[in-house]
Order: sequence, then C-alpha cells, then structure tokens
Amino acid sequence: MSNELKPADSSATPLSGAQFLEALESKHTYVLDELDALNARIESVLKLYVESRQTAAIVATQPAAASS
Repeated sequence: MSNELKPADSSATPLSGAQFLEALESKHTYVLDELDALNARIESVLKLYVESRQTAAIVATQPAAASS
C-alpha cells in the first residue's frame, strides 16, 4: 500500500511523509466537519419527528368536538 493521498485532480507525484500527514489531517478534518453537519441534520429531523408524534398523541387523546 502506498502512502499517496492525492486530491482527485492532482498529479501522480508521490507525497513526502510530512505532506502525506498534512493532506491526511486536512481530509480527516473535512470528514469530521461533514459528520458534524450530518449529525446536526439528523438531530433536527428526529426533533421534528418526535414533536409531530407528540402532537399526534395529544390530538388522539382529546375528545372529538361535538358537532351541531
């Protein structure tokens, strides 16, 4: 396995050890940021889902309004 970590548009030049670690750290930071954003989106959707289920439960337990 090679220690080449290249962006999609880079040349085939191998990276030095330090360059490889810098590129790896950069990609790692990017992935962690993307995971944080995804987590925030998931938490938002779950919050909306829970709120909608609680509202549905409240509506279901209320007696039906008498129609005149």
